[in-house]
Parts: sequence; structure tokens; C-alpha cells
Amino acid sequence: MMTKEQEDYIFKLKAELMFRGKDEDEVHAIGDELQDHFEMAEANGDDVSNILNTPVKDYADNFSKEMSFTKGLPKYLTYFVLFMFAIFTIPDFFENEFTLTLGYILNTIFIFVISVVVPLFLIKKAIMKYGDAKRVYVYAFIGGVILFSLMVLSTFIAKRYPIYTLVTLNQTQSIITGLILLAIVMLLCFIVKQKLFALVIFIVCLSNIIGQIFKAHSHSNEQFLTISLVLYIVLIIGMNIAFFVHAYYTNRKEKKRNS
Repeated sequence: MMTKEQEDYIFKLKAELMFRGKDEDEVHAIGDELQDHFEMAEANGDDVSNILNTPVKDYADNFSKEMSFTKGLPKYLTYFVLFMFAIFTIPDFFENEFTLTLGYILNTIFIFVISVVVPLFLIKKAIMKYGDAKRVYVYAFIGGVILFSLMVLSTFIAKRYPIYTLVTLNQTQSIITGLILLAIVMLLCFIVKQKLFALVIFIVCLSNIIGQIFKAHSHSNEQFLTISLVLYIVLIIGMNIAFFVHAYYTNRKEKKRNS
């Protein structure tokens, strides 16, 4: 039976290797091997403090170079980056009109950084410091709220200060363009066998699409904004809850696998 310190060390080691893009099967094999070593050392009364006192990053360096990367990692990273930019832009076509400005482009890049790059960096730091402690999930939730607030503020600033307008589409042109782009992205997701991505982008666009349907009957811009905002908040909360539930049960499953 491993101690909590040993379990945390294995958890941090596997997280470090996964963040480096190493093959998942090899990462689990390394974790299982270290677990066997800890259990055997405990049975024999051997001291393993030399391992536990070694920084996880340094310990991972011992065999990281010999491990292979996740198959197709560059391809999947490219898919992911393009998909995230689609997520941040296509829903905007289902508003009253779409205006492409320099401020909009800068805002999209900023949102991509704080919603993808920054969370990965912060999550890794939290895991390396606290391991599998419940506070990691609390910090992740609080960080998510802060980052979401920054996204809202950034979007407000971009709309208030467009800097330079490149092109403006009327409502009909915006909706048609949005539907075409949504169909293309969803089709590409199915082609590359990423059905979940197709579902996600459809759900993200759904709030604005439903808002436009209600607006077509009532001709009320205020109603469109209200319905879109409420549905968007509900969808965001639902997706965050689903993420944390999935992460929690995946972690529990991983613990049972190692026990």
C-alpha cells in the first residue's frame, strides 16, 4: 500500500509527462513501474526518500527523451488550434451583423491565449504544487470564472474600440456565412473522426441561432440579446460542470486502476 506522498508523486510525474506530449500508454507504464517499486520497497522496508526528494521535472528528464510522443500530436494540435479559432468566431456570425475589425482580430487572439494557453499553464503549475488535492479543482473553477470575466471585458473593449473596420456584413449575409462555415467545420470534424468537436461547436452556436429564431417572430433585438445571453450562460455552466465531473470521475477511475 502506497502512502499519500507516493501517490501524489506518481500523479505529478504522469501529469508532467502528459503535458510534454508523451505517449499515454508509455506514461501509464512508467507510473505502474514506479508504483511497483514503491510497493516493493515498502514490503522490504527500503527507503525511497531519494526518489520523493527529487523534483518531478528532474525525475521525468531521466527517461523523457527515450519516450515517444503521442501519435499524430502535431496534426491534432493543428486541428485543435483551428477548431478553437472557429469556436471564437463562427457564433458571432449569428448576431445582428458581423463586422470584422482589427480590434476583433486582436480580441480573438487574446481570448485564445487566455482560454487555452493560460489555463494549461496554470493547471500544470497547480498539479505540480498540490498534486491531486481537491483545492486544485476549486482553484480551476475560480480561475475559470476570472478568465471568463476577462473574455467578456476584452470583447466589450473590442466592440467599443474597433480600431479599424475591415468588412461589415448585413444580418442576412452574416447568417448565411455563419451557416456555411458551421456546416464546413462540422463536416471536417466528422471527416477527421472528431464527432465531439462537431457537437461542441454546434452547441456553442445554438444560443445565437435560437435567439435569431425568436427574433424573426418578435422582431425584438432586446429579446434576441436576452435569449442568447441566457442560453449562452446556461451552456457555458453546463459544459464546465460536465468537464469537472468528467475530470473527477476520470481521476477516481485512475486511482482505482493504481490501487
